[in-house]
Amino acid sequence: MSLSVAGVNRSCGGVSLKDIRLEIRSGEYFVLLGPTGAGKTMLLETIMGIRRQDSGRIVLDGADITDVPTERRGIGYVPQQSLLFPHMSVRRNVEFGLRIRSTSVAEMRARTDCVLAELGMLGLADRSPASLSGGETQKAALARAMVIEPRIVLLDEPLSAMDPETRQTLRDYLKRKQAEAGTSFLHVTHDQIEAFSMANQIALIRGGTIMQTGSPREIFSSPKNEFVARFIGYENIFEGQPAHGADGLIAVDIGGAVIKAPAGSAMGEGSRCVLGIRADEIAISEAPDRESANSLKGTVEGYAELGAIVKVSVRIETGALILVALMANAFIGAGLDRGKTVWISFSPCSVKILSAGSAPTG
Repeated sequence: MSLSVAGVNRSCGGVSLKDIRLEIRSGEYFVLLGPTGAGKTMLLETIMGIRRQDSGRIVLDGADITDVPTERRGIGYVPQQSLLFPHMSVRRNVEFGLRIRSTSVAEMRARTDCVLAELGMLGLADRSPASLSGGETQKAALARAMVIEPRIVLLDEPLSAMDPETRQTLRDYLKRKQAEAGTSFLHVTHDQIEAFSMANQIALIRGGTIMQTGSPREIFSSPKNEFVARFIGYENIFEGQPAHGADGLIAVDIGGAVIKAPAGSAMGEGSRCVLGIRADEIAISEAPDRESANSLKGTVEGYAELGAIVKVSVRIETGALILVALMANAFIGAGLDRGKTVWISFSPCSVKILSAGSAPTG
């Protein structure tokens, strides 16, 4: 089932949606990714009909449902707060949607047992919601949405209350259900790993505005602006001025240091631009890389050990601080003590031109 959000605007308090346009194809796993307060939940509630948009249309499988009541939209919904009925057992909560559809007792029992078993919740069927953990509560809410076999499901931070092992189990479950049933999913999260590991398409949202939409690979390799780059992990962001180019490259001056980038990605000479480089695309060594188009001398200023990854801070000669990401075993073997002189190098293709504008005057 396809879903089209066409020019939706909505204002409520300090949060607003601004000309939201999304196209979710039938059988697609679509993730809406963004920080807290970006308008993600408001958008789901607007699609569900819980909130009314100020303008724009919601179209489901070619039918305009903009004015259709929530209960008649035929959309499965797992809110961030699970909203289980406190006076009902887990089983009766999950059965609720089937019961109001007048499903036979035998079929209702079979479908409920099946979805609870898939989620590892069958042994908790007679428990009350108050006795469940946060992760169990969210799984019960997911079971309630999935048991009616909807053709499209909206998920609002469905994995946020779960431990890492359970989170991975649920990721696998959701992807499997999508593939088996051809169900369309619109999944809201602020977690980049969750988004990139699950989505066919991702839309990044900030301040109620869609900043970029594309496949995980497109967004990862070609962020359109500084917000997108920072949000998906580009830690080295610099403003510079393209100076000259040769051999298909353009040289960007960032305060005295020259970084070479693909010429086709930047504006012309004399403009200003913002560029980004991922920390894991930078190599570090004790000698300059004579074959690298980008090789800069610096001093190790510090490092942060983050489990399997170590982030090394290198202060280059012009004063700019550049982060380099290494595997922990490589860091240990390199002997990168504070104060050590090193060289960092990276490919021009690793340099992404994020935005550009006229140079300031005056």
